[in-house]
Amino acid sequence: PVCVLYSLMGVAASFDQKQTSKCASLIQSHLALKNKTSDHGFTWGNKIIGTGEYSTVYRGYQRESRLPIAVKKIQAKNLTKVRKTRIMNEIAIMNQICKLPDHDKYFVTLLDAFSDDLANAFIVTKFIEGQELYKIATAHPTGLSERVVRQMMRQILLAVHVLHQNDIAHRDIKLENIIFDKDSKRLKLIDFGFATKTSSINSNGNKVQNSSSLFCGSVHYVAPEIVLEQPHDSKKVDIWALGVLAYTLFTGEFPFDNSNQQILLKSIANGNFTLPRNLSPEAKALLNDLLLVNPTKRPSAASLLHHSWWTIEL
Repeated sequence: PVCVLYSLMGVAASFDQKQTSKCASLIQSHLALKNKTSDHGFTWGNKIIGTGEYSTVYRGYQRESRLPIAVKKIQAKNLTKVRKTRIMNEIAIMNQICKLPDHDKYFVTLLDAFSDDLANAFIVTKFIEGQELYKIATAHPTGLSERVVRQMMRQILLAVHVLHQNDIAHRDIKLENIIFDKDSKRLKLIDFGFATKTSSINSNGNKVQNSSSLFCGSVHYVAPEIVLEQPHDSKKVDIWALGVLAYTLFTGEFPFDNSNQQILLKSIANGNFTLPRNLSPEAKALLNDLLLVNPTKRPSAASLLHHSWWTIEL
């Protein structure tokens, strides 16, 4: 059966250009949360800046540097074996991202992860002073201009390209998981609760591509192969989600939508959608490429960087 896994709430974080970026060694070889009896130099109070199904996010700061932080707390009572495994995976992925050049340009930055004496889990990230792309989009219910959408999609695609280059798929790309950092004036990708490695080393020491059969992500953004419960390439799932994202920014509506979830999933599986009329031919071609039902025909993030849409005059 398909296993439905629910992501922990994503935490927005930011990079202070005056701070020296240091990626702490957060994960032991067995991927166990470090147990700490102290707060490890962080201070946070009762100011809640977000909540998830199993977590609460607090605003705080790093005492030595005064760097603003976000602290996600997952109470021990909510830490089932499956959820703890997901948290370990999320931290491991974020730790790998933290080691990439210019990671702070594209992604939320992980600072630390630990558990306390009561077995509560904590994930500490830098705080982004900004706004979710979801809020920006909903302020424009009929969609944003093609020029603005192009600027946004270019930044998001670059972030996805960096992930895919490093054999990571996000698997939950959506408006709510992208935040505009008002300091850097850039869009950043957050929430790696569903992220996965897309390759592994086999017993012969060779790199092999991983496939997945998990139903994960948000229903309006899931790809046809997920709906059909087929083993799939998680990178291609990200590409489909980029298509849904672009369409939504263009129009203020999802390309596939219905209050009846069964009908919605059927329409996604069929891949029938209506192209917006007021777009350039290049933008329409991009949407058609991203929202191809056959995942093997969808372009890679690398090839999308060379699409003609980026260079046309608008």
